[in-house]
Amino acid sequence: AYLLLFQSPLIWWCAEPLRVTASPSAADAIVVFAGGVGESGKAGGGYQERVQHALTLYDQWMAPHVVFSSGYTYVFQEAEVMRDLAVAHGVPPEAIVLEQRAASTSQNVEFVAELLRAKGWRTILLLSSPYHMGRALLSWKRLAPDIEVIPAPVTASHFYDRTRGTSLQQIQGILHEYFGIVYYWWKGWI
Repeated sequence: AYLLLFQSPLIWWCAEPLRVTASPSAADAIVVFAGGVGESGKAGGGYQERVQHALTLYDQWMAPHVVFSSGYTYVFQEAEVMRDLAVAHGVPPEAIVLEQRAASTSQNVEFVAELLRAKGWRTILLLSSPYHMGRALLSWKRLAPDIEVIPAPVTASHFYDRTRGTSLQQIQGILHEYFGIVYYWWKGWI
């Protein structure tokens, strides 16, 4: 059982349906869902990778605006930390919009969709972790079907590094996403 769970590709094979990606194309905005405690169960897990990927897409002129969505506060408000990191790497402050109320994926979608509609933006590049993308896209389709979403998960996730087999935290993260999909379906959010 140990070898099957921790040393074989079984977990990654089971996780593959959660991964959704598309070739990035021009959009009105790049939307970054922060990690919160997310699948890692640790504060701020993953937001640095997401900001870096957003910077790459912004530098490639994929969208003129970046939206950071997180209502989490640790020592600092997570969305503000992401904004400051992006500004420090050359994104003009006027190109960044913050959504600071969301505490879940469904709230990310709900609150960001309100911002997008108010600004007349209808197409987004959505950034999140590779295995969160499935639930995030299902939430967009159900809660904000008028917004065209192009999935653009981080290309290299430290949390999902596969160089040393599978860790217990990675298994928990993948299970978190599957249970999240079931829970969201039960609540009518997907």
